[in-house]
Amino acid sequence: MAYSKDKVVIQSRDGKSTQALSSLNFSTFQLTRTKNEAYQVDFQAYDDGSLGFALLQVENLVQYDGQTYVIKQATDDNTGGVHNVTVTATHIFYQLNNRFQYNVRQGDNSFSLTDALNFLLTDIGDGYSYQVHGKFNSNKTLTDFGNTSIIEGLSTIKGAFGIYAIVPDNKVIHLYDKDSYVTNTRKVFRYRNDTAAVQLQYDATSIVNTVQAVSTMEQPAFSPFKVQDADSVAKWGIKEGARVESDSVTSADAMKNLASQSFVLEPSLAMTVTSAGNE
Repeated sequence: MAYSKDKVVIQSRDGKSTQALSSLNFSTFQLTRTKNEAYQVDFQAYDDGSLGFALLQVENLVQYDGQTYVIKQATDDNTGGVHNVTVTATHIFYQLNNRFQYNVRQGDNSFSLTDALNFLLTDIGDGYSYQVHGKFNSNKTLTDFGNTSIIEGLSTIKGAFGIYAIVPDNKVIHLYDKDSYVTNTRKVFRYRNDTAAVQLQYDATSIVNTVQAVSTMEQPAFSPFKVQDADSVAKWGIKEGARVESDSVTSADAMKNLASQSFVLEPSLAMTVTSAGNE
C-alpha cells in the first residue's frame, strides 16, 4: 500500500504530549493491512531534536489517517554519526491481545453472535465496542467459552459463526459477512498500462485439514478420533495439525465441531500490485 505524506502524529501513552513527526523518512513508511491477520505501520525517522522524535518509544501512540497505532517495536540505531529510530506500530485493536475475559461458560452452550460478543467484551472497558454487518441468525454451540484473550475469543467467534472479516476502526470492532464486506469497485488494474508490476504469492504451509480429537477427562468421554475436511483432503492431500484436547466436552459431535475450528482449508494468497502512482 502506498505511503502518504499526510501528517503522522506521535502521542505519549498518557496523552499529555502530542507532536507531529517532522523527521519521518517518507520512503520507509509502509502501511500493512491484511484481512483478519495484521494492521500496522512501519517507518524510520531521524533525530532532528524534536519532541516528535523523542516520543518514538514503545507503547506510545502513532496517529495516522484517522487511525491509532501503538508502538510495539522501536530500534534505536546510532551508526556513522547518524541517529535513527525504526518503528513498528500495530493498530490499537491489537491491544486486545493483552486483555482477557477470565470468566468461562462451562460445557457446551448455545450462543447467538451478539450473546457471544457481549459475553466476551463484558467488563473489558477502555471504550471498545462492536458493530455487526450482515446476517448471522443461527445460534452456535461454543464449548468452555472464556478464559481467553479478547483477540483469541474473537477468532473463536469468527470460526464458529463464519464471519468473513473483522475490521477495526480504532476501538470499534466491525464484523462482516461476505456479502456486506465485498464491494465491486469496478476498478481494474491492467499490467503495463496503469500497473508496473503484479505479483501473486501462494503459501500452502498453513493448511490444516486433519486433526486428532482427544478427551482428556479423568474418565475419557470418547476414544481419540480424527476429524477431517473431506473436500480439502481430496484437493490438497492430508495436512495434519496439532491434536485438539478437551477436559470437559462430553459429546463426540461437539468435539468434532471444536476440532474443526482449527482447520485452514486453502492456501493463503497475497497479491501485490504496483501502480503507476507507485502504490
